[in-house]
Amino acid sequence: MAKNRSLYRAVHCALAAVTAAGAPAAFAQTAPVTAAPAATVEEVVVTGSRLRTANEASISPVTTISASDIQTTGLTRVEDVLNNMPQVFAAQGSTLSNGSDGTATVNLRGLGPQRTLVLVNGRRLGPGAPDGRNYADINQVPAALIDKIDVLTGGASAVYGADAVAGVVNFVLKTKFEGVQVDANYSLYNHHNGNSAAALVSAAGDPLPPSNVNTGYGKDVSILMGSNFADGKGNATFYATYTKFASVLQSQYDYSACTLNAPSRTSVRNGNLKMSCGGSGTSATGYFQAYGSSGKALFTNTVDKGTGAFRPYNFGPGPNDLYNFGPLNYFQRPSERYTAGTFLNYDVTPHTNAYAEFMFSRNTSTAQIAPSGDFFLNTFISCSNPLLTAGEKAVICDPANLAAQGQTTGLNLYIGRRNVEGGGRQETFANDSYRTLIGLRGDLGEAWKFDIYGQYGTTQAVFQNLNYLNNNAIQNALNVVTNPANGQPVCASVLNKTDTSCVPWNIWVPGGVTPAATNYLAIPLQINGSVTEQVVSASLTGDLGKYGVKLPSAADGMQVNVGAEWREERAEFNPDAAEQAGVAAGSGGKVVPVAGGFRVTEFFTELNLPLVDHAPGAESLGFEGGYRYSNYSLGFNTNTFKLGLEWTPVHDVKVRGSYQRAIRAPNILELYTPQSVALDGSTDPCTGVTPLPTAAQCALTGVSAAQYGTIGANPAGQYNGLLGGNPNLKPEVADTYDFGVIFQPRFIPSLNLSVDYFDIKVKNVIGGVGADVILQNCINTGSPAFCSLINRAPGTGSLWKSPLGYVADTDVNFGELRTKGIDIGASYRLAMAGMGALGFRLDATKLNTLAQTPVEGGPSYDCVGYLGSKCTTANGPTGGPSWRHTFVTTWYTPWKGSEVSLRWRFLGQMKNELTSSDPLLAGTAFPPTERVPSYTYIDLSAAMDVVENLTLRLGINNLLDKDPPLWPTSSTTSACPTGPCNGNTYPQIYDALGRYVYAHVTVKF
Repeated sequence: MAKNRSLYRAVHCALAAVTAAGAPAAFAQTAPVTAAPAATVEEVVVTGSRLRTANEASISPVTTISASDIQTTGLTRVEDVLNNMPQVFAAQGSTLSNGSDGTATVNLRGLGPQRTLVLVNGRRLGPGAPDGRNYADINQVPAALIDKIDVLTGGASAVYGADAVAGVVNFVLKTKFEGVQVDANYSLYNHHNGNSAAALVSAAGDPLPPSNVNTGYGKDVSILMGSNFADGKGNATFYATYTKFASVLQSQYDYSACTLNAPSRTSVRNGNLKMSCGGSGTSATGYFQAYGSSGKALFTNTVDKGTGAFRPYNFGPGPNDLYNFGPLNYFQRPSERYTAGTFLNYDVTPHTNAYAEFMFSRNTSTAQIAPSGDFFLNTFISCSNPLLTAGEKAVICDPANLAAQGQTTGLNLYIGRRNVEGGGRQETFANDSYRTLIGLRGDLGEAWKFDIYGQYGTTQAVFQNLNYLNNNAIQNALNVVTNPANGQPVCASVLNKTDTSCVPWNIWVPGGVTPAATNYLAIPLQINGSVTEQVVSASLTGDLGKYGVKLPSAADGMQVNVGAEWREERAEFNPDAAEQAGVAAGSGGKVVPVAGGFRVTEFFTELNLPLVDHAPGAESLGFEGGYRYSNYSLGFNTNTFKLGLEWTPVHDVKVRGSYQRAIRAPNILELYTPQSVALDGSTDPCTGVTPLPTAAQCALTGVSAAQYGTIGANPAGQYNGLLGGNPNLKPEVADTYDFGVIFQPRFIPSLNLSVDYFDIKVKNVIGGVGADVILQNCINTGSPAFCSLINRAPGTGSLWKSPLGYVADTDVNFGELRTKGIDIGASYRLAMAGMGALGFRLDATKLNTLAQTPVEGGPSYDCVGYLGSKCTTANGPTGGPSWRHTFVTTWYTPWKGSEVSLRWRFLGQMKNELTSSDPLLAGTAFPPTERVPSYTYIDLSAAMDVVENLTLRLGINNLLDKDPPLWPTSSTTSACPTGPCNGNTYPQIYDALGRYVYAHVTVKF
């Protein structure tokens, strides 16, 4: 290949200078002139084992995504690349806003990201969030640097330690590069609005977006430079990337331009099957409700935006008083990311290689949701409040209402009033991540290899919240009296000197809120945090066949690996005083500080023993085993192991099977988080005029006879839970069974087919059981183990209007998780005379079981093919279709460097979990959302060499601009919990933003 020699020499000299200046002294050593030619020690990354077998195959199935596969997708966010894989389920990503934490995580097998271990070049990436979770943030890995991604599903703790319960994702990076490569990518989303939901938006009087939209612009630029030095003994590789994506608002799509509501259970049972635009009861004109001592509502009123009349609140259908919170929410968070790093390798001797890695990333993004406000604080409103209109006084100070509360001068009101004057709530996430590694590897004679390294990784984060209101300030601003000095309305706190900056918040008349009041109520919030991980590891690998240690029936000898590893993790999460006090309205409750850490010392071993080679009925037969002992500073020890066989009866067929024991130790968040009330559940079955459970069943959950049929549902589908850690947690234990067949027939040389069965069972599951699960189990069984966890607010019986109402859902060891299924992988290349070749690749998963058992030995529920509040939980399982595949056809044209790819992504049908016959899931489902048919997406891309060393790729994903399935957000009859359900759909599962159009240019020197 021709090269720009001047540029090449410049890069070579620059990198050599960097190496000489920054490398350890050992890097500067050179071999004597008379030494034999260096036998370069190369790193071999074999995911799933520290041993390199003869065919580099693992007893566990490994799916590989190559760099060219990534380029074909046109995607520059690694999370988006992985989400196309059938084994990967929805997790944190760019299309989540409410409930986002600014990271991107991987959720293998639907068992939760906390059970997926992420590696870089076979070594841990490290936690990416400062709150003490063990999840890695894959924002740290730039797509342009990836050589391949290996995805190993199933337990791998014997090889890699804790957290590899669902499997391992290993990013193998380009660490030894020569030359210069520049990549640039530009993308946008294009969509034609023509969904039938537009009629609902118009009927509600909400604005419609334009018929065509181009949005979410993205740009990505990367440079990769590398050069050998010291006569080929060393290599220095440097990279830098910049990525930026613009925001996408839900107001830009007709199917998310309003918050879709489904009818209540009662309405559905009465035959009402119409969706409507709705939203939150915390509205722009206010939601004013008072309860009598009997628990029944005295009135539920609002301020008419046109007349100012204090009238009954209109819940719809049709034009209503609910707040349409959707349009201001981000469908895609704006983000900006810088990454840079270097990889150094130097052969200190002909048999010893020193290596170092440094990676840095700065990732910022902003989540935006609807404005803050008064979220039903229980506030005393005095009859002498000068801001009250005559109509409002007539209702609030009605003698019968005063008597019902036992009051004489005013009423306690639950007020829901949206801060529409202040704009949407924004949370900005800024993460700086550093990963440094230095090591030495080499040969000890012919039979032994060693590898010793130390690793340090840290993430430092700053989270800032804007446009939140201060609950204490709200109470002061609503306690208004007449100033005796001038006869004007004034806060009582100004007169009594407890808060002299208070400005009255006049929510009693249209247009009454002043900028001064909004500024007074607003409170900025900030959280600082850091998490660090340190690893020291040493291992020794030996080929004992060199010493004659082999079976007479085998051609090769036994390989062994022994080693030790020390790891320490520490986290500090420091919310400011306002966050800790929980005074920010709409922040979900108190944000508590977390601090803690643990250490683990481990000893491990692996062996690979060929049993038979080249015998009748056994072209090869081999055994693989592994064991790891781990001693935790938390006060427990763990033992993990693997056992596997690989059998090739004939050259064309390979059979493999394994059993592995894996563990997940509790992370810092689960161990040390103080308990506090925050948002948890998404349903309360005992709400509404005619709850689905009987009065006796609801009584089990703490509902009194007087409260039955009077408890209002939260229109936003958000309920309180008492959340927090538990220092007495024990590790999760998982058993994984794999059995597979690989078919590579000689009579079809280009065909590769693999079929693998998996069965993963996790016991002693760590986490909260889930408020929704607790409520449903209490209703179904009456078990005190569940019912005692439900604490309803005095008077109202609500689980959301007051922090006194909640479901205790702290972290415990509970029940089991189970998943079973079959993975299918196939590839084939067909040569076409004079027309190049066609390549075909299929990756598919048939999911048979994805179940949770809340209490060991108790009933379980299966989430295969279901979506909903119980089948989209933080601890798993995450519901998914029973069949999912990606099928790629590529035409490798006879013209050099030109190819065309067509990709078919398929997701099987999904159902509303409420349609299940399982009593733990069953409920009243809204018929239009009972079932989502299977979904097909077509992606098209083409690449060509424009000139030598310059490649252009153009593509469109979701070529047909298919709309996502719609799930009403705020309803007990739908299945769209706040957080994973965003914009009336599941954007991490379905393409929600239209066509993804991109252009990618690669220049090489």
